[in-house]
Amino acid sequence: MISRIALTVLYTSLALALAVPLHGFEQRRPITLDVTNFEFGNLAKNFATMADAELVAPEELLATTVTLHVERVPWQTALDALCDTAGCDWGLRGRRLDRQLTLTLRPPEAAPPEDTFPGARLTTPLYFQLQQAGVQDVLAAFAEAGNFRLRIEGEVSGVLTMNIESVRLGTALDVVCQSTRCEWLIDGEELIVAPAEAHRAELPPALGEEMTMSLKDADGCEVLSAFERITKLAVEHSLQLCDRPVTIVADSLPVSSILNHLTSQWNATWRVDGQRLIIEPKEPSPELLEQKVDLDLKDAPACEVLQAVARMVEAEPPLCNSFIRPKRILMAANSLPVRELLDRLCEEWACLWQMEGGALELTPQDETDVSSRIP
Repeated sequence: MISRIALTVLYTSLALALAVPLHGFEQRRPITLDVTNFEFGNLAKNFATMADAELVAPEELLATTVTLHVERVPWQTALDALCDTAGCDWGLRGRRLDRQLTLTLRPPEAAPPEDTFPGARLTTPLYFQLQQAGVQDVLAAFAEAGNFRLRIEGEVSGVLTMNIESVRLGTALDVVCQSTRCEWLIDGEELIVAPAEAHRAELPPALGEEMTMSLKDADGCEVLSAFERITKLAVEHSLQLCDRPVTIVADSLPVSSILNHLTSQWNATWRVDGQRLIIEPKEPSPELLEQKVDLDLKDAPACEVLQAVARMVEAEPPLCNSFIRPKRILMAANSLPVRELLDRLCEEWACLWQMEGGALELTPQDETDVSSRIP
């Protein structure tokens, strides 16, 4: 049975949410739930009232008992967690005066293989009881449960008290981040967590739109096409993205947050100009060209070496075209500046190198104006 204190917390929270004007699915006033072995049907009726909707659900589902303690989360996230526990899915359909909150039983899920797509691991069920636990410790435990590497960017802090039973990893991450004002996404095998954007209200409306995506080995151009569909902005870029595989899972993140993450990976920046979303490469810092490298290359493919050099100076690598592809590099040197390495290569190959728009370019000398080279 639920305790008297928990009942007070639950119904006080629901009453607060009901006291403000509701807009169905868009209502996101945070609530706190603390229920133990409580009948799901009674909770579902309250959520239907909050959504200004008629409840439609099978009786066997409504008779299920649930246990859940979450704090300061939108009611949609709380309902996600309850449905994970009860084994259901929910949807909100219809217009405001004829709206239905529909609950359906979820079919049993087979255990995913260990090498499955990272997004599938977010369905891993979790069982946690936490009392005043540090958020970074909780995130580390969640990352381990999903077999992800954890990367925390920026200041993510807070303490959590949670009780969840058979809640999906993805839902648990939503609960944690909405309670502590952070955002999460999956990039390949990494779980990346960062503070939520503080100035989201100041963004152009299109970039504040929330976006859910789950892509495996998609090229960057495909991702940008998704941005175009969501934002209605024309995306312009000069990056070599169409051959770069992107594996990303993001759940209800603003477009701006996903753009911030991807452009940092692409060593680029983004800006909005009218109806255009422009993605531009960062200009490499001149100091990066003075970095020193130790070389012991014995017939190394030029394409691979130049890719490594471009990464060192945070530039787009040169195209491995018919000029560069057949070349091999035999060189040994200690503490050789990158600039001098490029000079030596171009002296041998009769070429010129330059940084243009954040990209490293090498072109045959007879095809390039000498004045365009970086001094």
